[in-house]
Amino acid sequence: MNRRNPKKDQANRKQRNQEIERRLADEVRAATPDVMPEVLAASRTAGGMDNMTEITAARRPRRPWRALAAAAAAIALVAGGTAFAYHQIQNGVDSIIQLDVNPSIEMTVSRSEKVLSAQALNEDAKAIIGNMDLKGASLDVAMNALIGSMLRNGYIDDLANSILITVENQDEAKGQTLQARLSAEVEQILQDSQVDGAVLSQTTAADDELSQLAEQYGISVGKASLIRQLVAADSMLDFASLAKLPINDLNLLASSRQIALDGVSSSGQASSGAYIGEEQAKAIAFALAGGEEADVTRLEVSLDCDEGRMLYEVDF
Repeated sequence: MNRRNPKKDQANRKQRNQEIERRLADEVRAATPDVMPEVLAASRTAGGMDNMTEITAARRPRRPWRALAAAAAAIALVAGGTAFAYHQIQNGVDSIIQLDVNPSIEMTVSRSEKVLSAQALNEDAKAIIGNMDLKGASLDVAMNALIGSMLRNGYIDDLANSILITVENQDEAKGQTLQARLSAEVEQILQDSQVDGAVLSQTTAADDELSQLAEQYGISVGKASLIRQLVAADSMLDFASLAKLPINDLNLLASSRQIALDGVSSSGQASSGAYIGEEQAKAIAFALAGGEEADVTRLEVSLDCDEGRMLYEVDF
């Protein structure tokens, strides 16, 4: 039977502790910059070697506990910094989501897809958000709540069925993936609500011109981007007039004038149920002109906008 020697065990522990302290102290010293050569160089430059004062560093007795404290502080700092960075990544703004119908709503979303804020960009949107507190909700839950509110309040129905989804993210690929997913979710929500919807979606990047247009006309950046494309494609359209229209009317204009919207994905067809339709518009135009469709050539019928009011333009 072996008997342990308490004095020997204590000596071994003391030796191990001293070795640990020595290593920690060496690491702390290695991490501390040696400024002595710079101080000497600066003194030589200032006063020359003749005026140099000898500088000696007195060696203080080693205090291992200080090395341990410094090392512990360094570890705490690294851990704290890592936790802060993780918190920023998870809770900082990663994406900006805008929903436009006539109500315009903007949400900021974290990387973990938690809603950081939900802002009404116009008066109609205030009624949509109401007393809902979406902060901290998942993006999917917030989207369901907002689209549901638009349906209940009559902003999306069979007569006006279009919605625009705009995603802004510094990672273009991630933004496009999110755009596609949200579009599919909204299509499903509308389908479940027995609405034959028309969903437009796009990704945008930071753009000073768009921001200025949005601020000038009191609209979202996403809506400003859509209107800018329409105006660029057809010089007869006016930005100020289009800014007054809901998304369904903008969607109808793009379709009627056969304007291809670059970077805008589209599903479904915009409803024209709120308007008289092309056939009735032609009948009225022929009656005013005193003729019939069979008597005319080069007939063109398209939707137009005048001072924020939709109308049919019949040319022949």
